[in-house]
Amino acid sequence: MARLTSILLLTGLVTMASNICAQGNDEAPSPAADPHERERIRAVLEVLAEPASVANLARFTRGYYEALLAAGFTQDQAVRIVVGTGVPGLD
Repeated sequence: MARLTSILLLTGLVTMASNICAQGNDEAPSPAADPHERERIRAVLEVLAEPASVANLARFTRGYYEALLAAGFTQDQAVRIVVGTGVPGLD
């Protein structure tokens, strides 16, 4: 189970990074090009790097996954939902 939590956490962080990189489009500059947005991203990543934040995110991820299972979702469905959620509050 610890391995699953690690995989879900890592996948969530990768999803978050992908979402940050993909926020722009061909016609508008990427939000990451804005100095204020870059600072916000840097601050978020610093907080996420703290051991307490990682532990909290892992507890949330595990709890969310288990709640989905208890609600009747299959393991595969629950994993897909949790991975799709990424890091809460970072959209």
